[in-house]
Amino acid sequence: IYIALMKQIELKPEIEQLKLKVYEGGVYEQNIVEDKLTQPGEELTIHELIQRSIINSDNRAIQTLLNYIGVYAFNDVLRDHGLPEANIMDKTIYKVTPQEYSAFFRVLYNATYLKPESSEKILEMLTRTGFGKGIRSGVPNSVPIAHKFGEQVVHSDIGTTYELHDCGIVYAERPYMICIMTKGDSFETLYQIMRLVSSKTYEVMTGED
Repeated sequence: IYIALMKQIELKPEIEQLKLKVYEGGVYEQNIVEDKLTQPGEELTIHELIQRSIINSDNRAIQTLLNYIGVYAFNDVLRDHGLPEANIMDKTIYKVTPQEYSAFFRVLYNATYLKPESSEKILEMLTRTGFGKGIRSGVPNSVPIAHKFGEQVVHSDIGTTYELHDCGIVYAERPYMICIMTKGDSFETLYQIMRLVSSKTYEVMTGED
């Protein structure tokens, strides 16, 4: 979403200050809330909506941006990265692997798809992600991380399943990319798993015990 928007902003910088009316329909329930969420019907600039959707993983801000860019611009980015198209208008769940999702961080880090200043702009916002119970929990606070988290609770006849994902770049002395996707019976369990995986990965990648 952000890459598609930034492509448009590169051509027309004034788009970033364009005000949009926040989507008023239903969105996926947000269970992890790090800050005040965007309210239906309020008017925010595209820049503000990008910040809220990146930093707070605000589902209503994300849906507003999706509605603005439309399915064609969104799918152009997916196709350019070797991924199948998605129908973003019918709420169908779009599944990606950690490897596939990590591709977007690679193109931002290497600035191979957007201009360097555009890639840096997105990565800088990602370093301000508020969620601290994923990758961040296993990495020293002094080490910057550009990451994006997502979550959902799935209810079915056999019970409730919790999903939590966090992917990004850890700016250690030798930067590395990590993508953790988890599913289990509670967010608390998933927090513990993420902290363990992140901390062990940091130890291996930095040589610290």
